[in-house]
Amino acid sequence: MKENINQILDSFLYPKALIERLIAQYGVKRTYSLLDALKKPVTQYTLRVNTLKCTADELIDQFAEEDIDAHQHPCYDDVVQIKLSGPNELPVHPKTVTVDKFAAESVMLGAHLYAPGALRSKKTLSGDKVSVVDKYDHHVGSGISRMTSREMLEAKKGIAVDITHSMYTLPHLRETKAYEKGLFYSQSLPAILTSKILDPRPGETIIDMNAAPGGKVTHIAQLILDDGKIIAIDRSKPKIKRMRRHCERLGINSIKVIPGDSCKLQTLLPSVEADRILIDPPCSALGVRPKLYEIWQVDELDALARYQRRFIKEAINVLKPEGILVYSTCTLTQEENEFNMKSAYTELGLEIMSHEPFEGVSGELSSDFPQTETEKLQRFYPDIHDTPGFFIGKLKKP
Repeated sequence: MKENINQILDSFLYPKALIERLIAQYGVKRTYSLLDALKKPVTQYTLRVNTLKCTADELIDQFAEEDIDAHQHPCYDDVVQIKLSGPNELPVHPKTVTVDKFAAESVMLGAHLYAPGALRSKKTLSGDKVSVVDKYDHHVGSGISRMTSREMLEAKKGIAVDITHSMYTLPHLRETKAYEKGLFYSQSLPAILTSKILDPRPGETIIDMNAAPGGKVTHIAQLILDDGKIIAIDRSKPKIKRMRRHCERLGINSIKVIPGDSCKLQTLLPSVEADRILIDPPCSALGVRPKLYEIWQVDELDALARYQRRFIKEAINVLKPEGILVYSTCTLTQEENEFNMKSAYTELGLEIMSHEPFEGVSGELSSDFPQTETEKLQRFYPDIHDTPGFFIGKLKKP
């Protein structure tokens, strides 16, 4: 076993204890397969069509005018896909800009480098050709610096490097007219399915407890034709600003944004009874791809799982009898997924529901949780599905 763990540690930059936990859950061969898949992006990048403003065909036509080749998803008329190309050869330049993990993984897909993502750079001048690397010197892109070294390390906004070459090629979608017009929202397929599984209805009161930056909550508004009372809660002020901009861009009016800690939902909403609640809590994001490396420690994962259960416990206090709760994460661990659903089932008395759409596979079994319940849960795996790793559970309050 030690040799197997060391083989994986040599191949992937993950904490040893995290590797050991994944091996205990998946076995050596499957863990290697999962982590190897996470290093690469999806082959089909998905966009949610804003059906309040256009159809998939109209969005595809708009993209065609901008020389972007897009196509409709074979199963969903509100999902459009763009094929990624790569990995590509990157030009190497003497000057480098080292960036944080999030920025590096975005640059891999062709995103420009914004100043807040820069960690260090030496003697770079505006106009210089530079290579963009992460802290382990993974070369993720190359481009033209738009700031000096000092400016990019001090600036709080603005493009630090125009990316001209990236490891994978994807159009700069946020620079398109379709984006400006609010015709789409970039979102993974499992995330799109999560809002569909919530199955919101016009006129209902719906709460998104972890709403920013707004992907799922704006989709909920779209599904109910912007006709209902949607309450979007988040504690991050920068993310709330982004969510409000998305609502304006997408032309959505039914969302009421409330800054605050949704673990104190009853205090925030003392007189509200919700028909449906969505919980997409802070998680370890171990399913997000592409992933260059990971830093989570297992004790932090366990603390996250406990924190996630607080949202579920608080949600049922404002959920109507027979009300629906959907829980989702973009991570792989049982602690943050099935174990939290087990807690909701055994300790809180919530019913685990079968649901549609179901494009993934059933949840993972544990020795003390009935198979009849885990098979109602839905997982997506990066080594099986052309998606991020993702989890969805649908619950009902008695």
